[in-house]
Amino acid sequence: MNVQFSLLTTSLFMSVRIEGNKINGTKFAIDNDKRIVFSAYTTDQRVTTKGMCAMMCISEEKCCTASYNYATSTCRLDTSEHCCVDIEVVDGWEVFKRESPCTGCVSYGCISYNGSSYYKIIEDYKPWDDAKTSCVLLGGKLLEAETPEENYFIKTELRTRATGVKGYWIGGYNFQMDGNFKWISNHDQQMTYSDFGKTPDGPTTQRCLLYWRDYGYAWGDGFCTALLHYVCEFIKR
Repeated sequence: MNVQFSLLTTSLFMSVRIEGNKINGTKFAIDNDKRIVFSAYTTDQRVTTKGMCAMMCISEEKCCTASYNYATSTCRLDTSEHCCVDIEVVDGWEVFKRESPCTGCVSYGCISYNGSSYYKIIEDYKPWDDAKTSCVLLGGKLLEAETPEENYFIKTELRTRATGVKGYWIGGYNFQMDGNFKWISNHDQQMTYSDFGKTPDGPTTQRCLLYWRDYGYAWGDGFCTALLHYVCEFIKR
């Protein structure tokens, strides 16, 4: 163990405060005799206590889940940004997962509109289908802005971030190729309102809904294969 790492672990050890299933105020869900499956997103390090392992996860922004082995003093961190990672049954290990306000599989970066709905703006380029799948894997869905107030809240957040990306995928789709968009979880119902910056003009080819930067983040229809950022929505349970 090098001097730099020794200083880090000593500092973490001195600052650890464990209260039930909270470590330094961060709440963890704990599962015995299980560990994270080794992957490209995991790292193994030797630390002397579970609390130190948890603190290393807390200090790493993209870590949501960690596992610790008492016999070997091994701490395995996962930095994939997901809280739902592959777990295997192995005696002597313990898995602890940071509880997220999204209540899905997202480790950090959620924003809340009204205390019951949470959102994560994903700054990763994907086509619409892949964005939809990604949100589901995280425990949510592509955003369905069902009220003007919710829609305004998200638009304001996108304007504030001003990332420069052309648009953000959301969960509307033109099922009948007629320019009539519906939310994917309620595809048999009409939308209660719309916020198009311009009338959809590609009913047979531009079937996916997005927030357009060039229209002040009003809605637009786009080619589903376009690579854009996207917004996931989570319902508090």
